[in-house]
Amino acid sequence: MRMPIRHVAGNIVWTVHGQVWAVYRVRGSGSAHASRQAKVQRLRQMETLVRQLKGESMLLSLCPAVDPASVVERMTAGVD
Repeated sequence: MRMPIRHVAGNIVWTVHGQVWAVYRVRGSGSAHASRQAKVQRLRQMETLVRQLKGESMLLSLCPAVDPASVVERMTAGVD
């Protein structure tokens, strides 16, 4: 399989087909404890941003793997 990326410079990616992509990372807002309404509002803001871009655009969501034990430790930290 041939690698589709020819060159990367900062957040700009050139493909072997001559296309240029700009890649941006949107940091999370700590929404794990946010209300459902707040999460939906944040998603709608991101969708609106992507729709306003010229040309083709894509919204990808990547979620890091989280160790369940570390989550429990943070939840119970300071609890007697």
